[in-house]
Amino acid sequence: MIFDLNEFQDKKIIITGSSTGIGFETAIEFLELGANVIFHGNKSMDDIEQRIKERTSKSSYSILKADFTKLSEVEKFMENSIKQLNGLDILINNAGISIPTTISDDNYEEYWDNTFNVLLKAQVQLIREALPYIQKSESGRIVNISSTEGLGATPR
Repeated sequence: MIFDLNEFQDKKIIITGSSTGIGFETAIEFLELGANVIFHGNKSMDDIEQRIKERTSKSSYSILKADFTKLSEVEKFMENSIKQLNGLDILINNAGISIPTTISDDNYEEYWDNTFNVLLKAQVQLIREALPYIQKSESGRIVNISSTEGLGATPR
């Protein structure tokens, strides 16, 4: 067998940026495989509970909102997530940030601060806080997901 369908049973998984898109779909798949999942988002959270219930009957999940442009929220998010899960086996860093179509002198510094906070500083902080738990886990893993924006997107 190439893939053991029970491999993720009862695993404790945090998926950042899982209120929409690939993060949401990944979280749903892990739920279906029997994992305990933390859904995370910031701006796309309004109907997440309904969207989850439309896709699965599994209930081993929590939904936590945190704005990763504010690094103080990253630490609080991890603390609450690990408490909810009672540990951690897998961290999937998927949170991203939308790039504005235009960047002016008025929002240039704010844009770069937010971008670095979400795409770099938050990722590093999440990993640092997850590492002690991941190292204790027999199947601990950290997965970092990036986008094609990292290949050279140039805001105008």
